[in-house]
Amino acid sequence: KKQQDEPTRLIVMHTNLALYKLGLAGDNLFKYRDGNKAMKSPREILPMRLAGTFFYYQYGKPNYCYRWCMEDMVEYGMNASVLRYFVLSCIMNGETNLARKYNRILASTLFYKSWAKKYQYYIDHPDKVATAPEFANIISLTAYDNILDGDDSMLELYLKNSFAYMGGGTPALVEASLLFNLDMKDIPRFWPRFFLYARTHNRIPVHYQEAALLYQHLEQKVSLDNLPLDRNVVTNFNLFLDYVQKYVQYPEDQIRPFFYNQFGDTFWFYYFFVKDHSTAGLKRTRS
Repeated sequence: KKQQDEPTRLIVMHTNLALYKLGLAGDNLFKYRDGNKAMKSPREILPMRLAGTFFYYQYGKPNYCYRWCMEDMVEYGMNASVLRYFVLSCIMNGETNLARKYNRILASTLFYKSWAKKYQYYIDHPDKVATAPEFANIISLTAYDNILDGDDSMLELYLKNSFAYMGGGTPALVEASLLFNLDMKDIPRFWPRFFLYARTHNRIPVHYQEAALLYQHLEQKVSLDNLPLDRNVVTNFNLFLDYVQKYVQYPEDQIRPFFYNQFGDTFWFYYFFVKDHSTAGLKRTRS
């Protein structure tokens, strides 16, 4: 929230991941700035190289995490970050002998000995992995069908598409799919995930309500009469529509600051005024 200027994509991705993991994304995702500010680096570096292993592990894709650990080790040599994610991805995949091999190296170091000792317990007791909170958080995101595909070094775009096209699964996967479809502004894929979420939860988060109201207004295909929508959200949406009608003839660059001040923390502002940055600056040729 203290970020005053435009954030980089990695700042945005870390923020979105944290909100999702804390269960706050549905109410707070659009309260944080979006952007694609260049990273301060003497040369362009792929986000994949900086944080690919971290994001793949956190989003329940241990095979991709392991793959990029190997890529990084070949390119830059062995280091503690690579070794730790080797260990974690192998634990997640039930490859205890492989995890033990990498963890043994960390156990021989000065600064990562205690880290290695902690995870050696799960290597020695793989039956404890499923009940450990830190692993359960990841396991809930792994209930998908494995397919042979590729990310083309485009970290954010691959994660978006991977989750956006999931049609069901655990509650964690359903919400991840709903959030990524919200992010991608995909109306057809939003509706089935939205109604599945609404049927299985007592409360619908604000941003999901905002999207449903907007999409219903744009398409006039879906009834929201039986859903427990917040009165404040509906009132705010009607106010938004009034302003849209009032300023419809004005150029976007003139009305954008006004709408940001009034509705900058809503999905409606994101839908009309924020462009997709997920492919910006991520060409393989720049790696």
